Amino acid sequence: MKNRKIVFLTLAKGQSLRLKNKNIISFKGKPLIHWVIKKILRISKNYYVNSDSNFILDYSKKIGAKTIKRNKNLLDNSMPSRVLMMDSFSSFPKDTYAVIHVQANSPNLEIEKLKKVYNILKYTDIEDIFSINSNGEINGSFWGITKKKLKIYDMNIKIHDHKALKTECWFVDDSIDIHYRHELKKAEKIFSKKRLY
Repeated sequence: MKNRKIVFLTLAKGQSLRLKNKNIISFKGKPLIHWVIKKILRISKNYYVNSDSNFILDYSKKIGAKTIKRNKNLLDNSMPSRVLMMDSFSSFPKDTYAVIHVQANSPNLEIEKLKKVYNILKYTDIEDIFSINSNGEINGSFWGITKKKLKIYDMNIKIHDHKALKTECWFVDDSIDIHYRHELKKAEKIFSKKRLY
């Protein structure tokens, strides 16, 4: 058994290009990000929301998450997640071993899957785990990585995360990442609190 400190992180910008105000759009009567926050807090209190939006930060803190005001130098809409994850480490406890980034726009991601990812990073030697759907396509609903492994990544902001991946473990997740209105509607139809809590 390895006593490794794992933190959870959600990167949630205020503005989105494809679906306006995506991260706070109403989903089952709550801001979309609400469902991810409540889910993760059932696993760990070491959970942070990184955002440039005061509304998102205030809401996240109100329901129990810790918050990180996004670095002003990292506000570009195309800023890679790995760069923001690395920057967020300065706000985590110094002995943090790994971070699990969970997207705000995946409300149907099952809590049991996140628990398994948490245990993989905590109790095995796997250092990098990324979500794909059952067809083998990257969906990015979560990404767990050790600080040591993240430091190896190229932090060139012009390189998309998916093109920079050096992942050693893939984890199947068919939840919907919401980027467009039709995906929002589809996710609402299959939403079930029982699978999340």
